[in-house]
Amino acid sequence: MDLEKRVYHQGFLIDDNLYSLGGVNRDGKVLNEFISINIKTKKHYPQPIQGKVPKLMCAGIASVFYTSKMGADGQLNVKSIAGEINWGEALDLIKYEGFYMFGGKNERGETLNTLHVIDVKENSHSGLAEFSIFKPKMKGRPPPARHSHSVDYVPRLGIVVIYGGRDDSNAAAPILSDLWIITLHNMEYREVQIGGHVLPIPRCSH
Repeated sequence: MDLEKRVYHQGFLIDDNLYSLGGVNRDGKVLNEFISINIKTKKHYPQPIQGKVPKLMCAGIASVFYTSKMGADGQLNVKSIAGEINWGEALDLIKYEGFYMFGGKNERGETLNTLHVIDVKENSHSGLAEFSIFKPKMKGRPPPARHSHSVDYVPRLGIVVIYGGRDDSNAAAPILSDLWIITLHNMEYREVQIGGHVLPIPRCSH
């Protein structure tokens, strides 16, 4: 069976497998499929995952793992993800390792400010990746809802950065330029005030 075409999905790579979640098909339907595509064999499969997978598009996503678990080229593999943490390299505690997805739009066209974390473990028998998805309990005031924004992990500071994006419900100023962080040791949202003589212009899809 051919893989259904889609856009605006969220994805990440582990070993030789590209994992894709959600997106929009050619009929405009927002998907909640989680699939695995082997980039060598070009074969694809529905990927089992524990938890409720949201119908989601245009979310920001970042890989959040201790640096000792990342390969020299920045690639992830199941063995390293499941391995021991090198505490000599760990500058701060990461409460939840995994793939962080923030915001996006749902099947009703609503813009979201929800954080989902995809957790990865190694199956002790098969050696393959096993996944679960959950919404962590957060501290602090959450960022306003948005889609088409950037989400990046900064290991040196132990934070995830959320910047810009678009909120279609705000007709007066739909394009955003605000900056937020998640402190990973305690899962707290914080807004960051941007200074300087020339402030960045609002942007999305960057």
